[in-house]
Amino acid sequence: MLIRINSRKSGSDEKIKPAFYASLIGDVSLSDSNKVLKFEDVRVNRGRGYDLSTGIFTATRDGLYHFSCVIYGDRGDDVGYQLNKNESLYVKGYSNNGAYEASTLSVLMELKKGDRVYIQHRHSGNTDKVIGSDHSSFGGFFLQEQNPQNKVIKYS
Repeated sequence: MLIRINSRKSGSDEKIKPAFYASLIGDVSLSDSNKVLKFEDVRVNRGRGYDLSTGIFTATRDGLYHFSCVIYGDRGDDVGYQLNKNESLYVKGYSNNGAYEASTLSVLMELKKGDRVYIQHRHSGNTDKVIGSDHSSFGGFFLQEQNPQNKVIKYS
């Protein structure tokens, strides 16, 4: 009896399900209203979509993605931030001004290959401080391909 096993290995971006997770190592002071947060402790970067030098995730394939972010404010400072898709606001986040308050975002997003997702400061004229030491993080992952025919897919 012969059994054929298909063991083709492909380095193609289309075969990899992108996923990343990164956290802040040190505290970050945000004084520029459009500064992108750079989460430099990259622990997962499947598909190499997250660029730690810019803080930006770039989609390597079309599909539905999930992103989450935790921002931990310092000692009574509020932190205004937003998650952007390309250069546009997707959702706002706000860490309240209580002592050591954290804020969490969790979103679903349809992306095309090349779309960019990142966390950006949004308080004009304010300096907000974000606590690092692995308290603040940003991550995301690919969920499923887009359905180009817009057919209803039933899962059982």
